[in-house]
Amino acid sequence: MSRRSHDRVAIPGAVPMSWSNAFIGIPWVRLGRARAGIDCWGVVVMTYRDVLGIELPDYLDVPVETAEMARQVDAIAAGDPWHAVAEPREFDVAVFRMGAILRHVGVVAGPGLMLHVTEGGTSCIASIDAPRWRPRLIGYCRHETLMGAR
Repeated sequence: MSRRSHDRVAIPGAVPMSWSNAFIGIPWVRLGRARAGIDCWGVVVMTYRDVLGIELPDYLDVPVETAEMARQVDAIAAGDPWHAVAEPREFDVAVFRMGAILRHVGVVAGPGLMLHVTEGGTSCIASIDAPRWRPRLIGYCRHETLMGAR
């Protein structure tokens, strides 16, 4: 099964939240931060900017070497302005291990669902509990701006 087919698995009964509809189908582009193409951090940057009005660092100055690609996720995991949370809610960032170093992120789009994109695919809603993702889940982080929300 190709990488693309893993990302496009239909989730029975899943209906993307209305805010996420505008981000579905955007092609993966390395270091993409626009509707013409995004990478996984680009999904987070665009969602936070366009939906929440929160500007996040784009990390476009980071060399695209495997050891350096984890910098975005490491910044989230390090804390300020991010906080680890046990019970995820919409707009939290799901953090995944991909191999020993490379990491992946997605935006929680509803219970058990994330908006994300992987190389070779397009942005989509996927189940966090899918066999591809659940064993790689490191945890969830919430931006400090959203800590008191709801």
